Amino acid sequence: MKRMSLIILSLCLLGAGFYATYVLAVRQTQTKTPVYQDKSPRFIHDAPAKTLAAMTREAKPGIYYFGYPNCPWCVELLPVFDRELKRQHKQAQVVNTRADNYRSVDNIVLEKFFIKHTFEKRLSVPFIVVIQKDGKVKTHIGTVKGHNAPLASMTREQQSQLEKQLRELIKE
Repeated sequence: MKRMSLIILSLCLLGAGFYATYVLAVRQTQTKTPVYQDKSPRFIHDAPAKTLAAMTREAKPGIYYFGYPNCPWCVELLPVFDRELKRQHKQAQVVNTRADNYRSVDNIVLEKFFIKHTFEKRLSVPFIVVIQKDGKVKTHIGTVKGHNAPLASMTREQQSQLEKQLRELIKE
């Protein structure tokens, strides 16, 4: 009987240890979130309505980025996107979809564009749009397949994969 109690106590302590380790790991992941880096000479910040009009109504050739500061995928994508823009000597219009000046009507316009050009059912970010000079529209959603930003940062392999995708997306 004493031996059984000792086994049960050991299992309880082991379970509590695993639980505590899990909770600490989740907290560390949440506190180590990199900062949203949308301040770059390659990122142009105009009013969301102006940027959306250029992209949707005017089909103005350019590169457009949509995301927000608390989006883990956005935080992971922006530095890679910035490096690729720098490498290709290009700039992108950047819209914070959670900013005070981003209105619900802006979201409706963006969501309609998103659904039309991605065939997805619902808007998700980060969302990059490239409108080429010939009017062709190319898009990129998220980071890379298999990356779960709230749980882990991208691996070097995933970053390399994203760089290649973005390079192909924004080249002329």
